[in-house]
Amino acid sequence: MSAVNNIPRSGLPPFAPFGPHSDRASLAVQWKKWYGRFENMLISLREFDPVVRRGLLLTYVGEARNYIFDTLPDTGTNYDSALRSLTEYFDPVRSQDMAIYEFRQIKQEINETINNLYRRLNEKADICEFTEVDSENRTQIIYTTSDSRLRRKALREQLDSKALVAYCSMLEKTDMNAKLLEQNQESSQSTNHLSDQPRHRKPAQRRFQARQNKDADQARNQGEHNQSSRKCRNCGGPLAHKEGKLSCPARGKMSCMWEIRTFCKTLFVKSTTKSPRSETKSQETPQDYLDDTDKEFAYVITNQLKH
Repeated sequence: MSAVNNIPRSGLPPFAPFGPHSDRASLAVQWKKWYGRFENMLISLREFDPVVRRGLLLTYVGEARNYIFDTLPDTGTNYDSALRSLTEYFDPVRSQDMAIYEFRQIKQEINETINNLYRRLNEKADICEFTEVDSENRTQIIYTTSDSRLRRKALREQLDSKALVAYCSMLEKTDMNAKLLEQNQESSQSTNHLSDQPRHRKPAQRRFQARQNKDADQARNQGEHNQSSRKCRNCGGPLAHKEGKLSCPARGKMSCMWEIRTFCKTLFVKSTTKSPRSETKSQETPQDYLDDTDKEFAYVITNQLKH
């Protein structure tokens, strides 16, 4: 008895049925990969009988594909004829020029990873039957990638498609990590900004603070008004004379302080009608002028009367 007959027929290993994706363009590639894995399982089971292999194929291919198989012509009675019929259905005769055109139309979509683009290119390259698959994939990646950093590196260095995919994957991970750190930093800064803002005060506190601010403004305005309204004690004009205390009109004019004030008030009124001086002199401070006394004025006037 042969070794094949000694293999037990019960307890078949699990194997995923053929479930094509929605992409009809890659259906042939999906079917080719599936029956390649199926044949590897047959080898591991040491199953070489064509009738048994045919039965296993129809069992594992799935119920929906069995319905399709029943509608196919010339399915035969062995494994090879059944496999050929299914292959002709899932992988019909195509124009290679059209397949190459579809390969050239593949480009990296928005937010698509480089690994997914590389997978799509490989699937379409199998249909195109390129002699240099890696070179075709590399060229298509350079032309259609959305990452300018990858394109510049590919043009600067002679890297194969796998090296380009590895480099771009590193860039994608770096960008993702940097974005995560920046988002955490912005969230922390916004939290600190909210914590630094003063808490809302109660209505009574706000009214009390408003009254304090109002009183402070009034006191400041009153001080400025008093400073600007102060008069010279000798001539009755503004306290600060433009040319200093020696330019007071009352100096050396009268022997009596009451007459000095009366006389200088008249002079001040007349001087206000004249055009202002063009030269800017140092301003007299109130403290400097208050240092003068009535005796100094009387002394100057008395000396003038003696002469």
